[in-house]
Amino acid sequence: ENCDKAEALKTLSNGFSEGEYTFTPPTTKEGVETGNMVQITDVSSLTTYPANRVLQKYLMDRGISISSAVFYDVSVVRYRTSPDQVKDYFAVGFRNNSGWVLRNKYFKGCTAQDISVIPFAPGSTKYIVFEGFIDLLSYATLYGCPQMNVIVLNSIVNVKKAYEYFDQAERIYLLLDNDSKGKETTANILAIYGDKAVDKSYHYAPYKD
Repeated sequence: ENCDKAEALKTLSNGFSEGEYTFTPPTTKEGVETGNMVQITDVSSLTTYPANRVLQKYLMDRGISISSAVFYDVSVVRYRTSPDQVKDYFAVGFRNNSGWVLRNKYFKGCTAQDISVIPFAPGSTKYIVFEGFIDLLSYATLYGCPQMNVIVLNSIVNVKKAYEYFDQAERIYLLLDNDSKGKETTANILAIYGDKAVDKSYHYAPYKD
């Protein structure tokens, strides 16, 4: 079963106007996670908001199917990065356990650093672990939704927040980045959890993710 909910909603991703909204580079430097500097002003569906065409193009340009994004409740989030800001920016938003992870062409930030945990079914003890939510959406686009619990770290610095779930896991499948930090984190998890942790990053080598 691959993203049945998403397939049912797939036709909703077309035919909406982007209205007056365009990407505008925020004052925060690209690539910097801004934490509680980010103030959320509105959250709406990716399929009904006036900005949706711009954000859909952003996702599709990264190889993400809109149906996969809808399945994982990726939303249109309007936000501000300073108290005196008059105009809202907007981004695709993905829920973490404490708030939102935000992405657009110019901005990479969050409202709070945390992991995202997506349960599969009661009693499920298998976990698949991604470094970022774009990695999860890429996987779902290519292979369908993982039929197990999903953990998205949203940043390598959050990895220890996942340990309480790893402690209870029967199997942990690791799909972290093939860069120095991703490899180091993978090695640490394998050292701690032994045979129940499995490194799957070789499937996309020599690519980073």
